[in-house]
Amino acid sequence: MSKLVHETGLRLGPRAMNLASQAMYRYTEQAEEDLNAFVRHHFRAILQVIIAERGWYTGPNPEKFFAVGTLPKECFSSVEVYLATCLDKFGFGDRLTKEELRAYGEKFTGLEGLLAFCWTLRALMSQVLESLVLLDRLLFLEESEGVTATLFPIFDPFESPRNMVLVATKREK
Repeated sequence: MSKLVHETGLRLGPRAMNLASQAMYRYTEQAEEDLNAFVRHHFRAILQVIIAERGWYTGPNPEKFFAVGTLPKECFSSVEVYLATCLDKFGFGDRLTKEELRAYGEKFTGLEGLLAFCWTLRALMSQVLESLVLLDRLLFLEESEGVTATLFPIFDPFESPRNMVLVATKREK
């Protein structure tokens, strides 16, 4: 870490570092895929609300997420099917009726746009975080004695947000 960034007290955790590596450019090219992803995120958020409201997770970290894993496409045909499948997978399948699952779906209908907004904001922040990481690395090298560093793109950012190369050379004495 560079001295300058260290002195600000700024720290990026694992989630921020992971977010920095997300390719925002791909969102515009995969509109239909992303729409399906928003539906999945919406369903997953409802599932998390159910688990939290019912107090079904009682471990040391109550915000811990249950790992759903990969599900067949049929599970995303409706929120009720998704919730029933996931709750069965976690051993809670017999604790809610179909009517209760439908009620949860209805309770959160119309909030998909808010979730899409949050994910869009997240995607935009990825560029800011990636720029911060790159700038910190550049500053670290520049602060080193006898080193000159240059940062430049090597390929299209659509391919990967990690499209920059940092070249450092030792200065001659």
